[in-house]
Amino acid sequence: MIMENMTFSCPSCSIEYEVFLKEIPFLMLIQCPSCHSALSCFEGEITVASDNLLEDIRGAESYDEIKKAIKKHTTVKKSLVNLSNRRAITDDDILNLKIDLGLSKTFKDVFKVINGNSKK
Repeated sequence: MIMENMTFSCPSCSIEYEVFLKEIPFLMLIQCPSCHSALSCFEGEITVASDNLLEDIRGAESYDEIKKAIKKHTTVKKSLVNLSNRRAITDDDILNLKIDLGLSKTFKDVFKVINGNSKK
């Protein structure tokens, strides 16, 4: 299974996040784990979501109404989303990681495994 990899930074606190989803929805509302700002992700842009925006989205009945609400309430601060495809982690991947970590003798070896530089 292919997973969508979405990376973005919070427009409020600039902390970077990476999220894995089966598919990217056209609208996603999330809360920043760091600063707890309400964020909206719409058409590749992350913006701080005000209470008024959330209320307008709740009342929206179509894609166009959501787009209009986002435009109306968007603040200057925004962040772009980067998308890429990644395959899902398999049981074999986990087993291989356990083996590589079990064979590591030093912290340097562990960091090589974590960074994907282990020798097979």
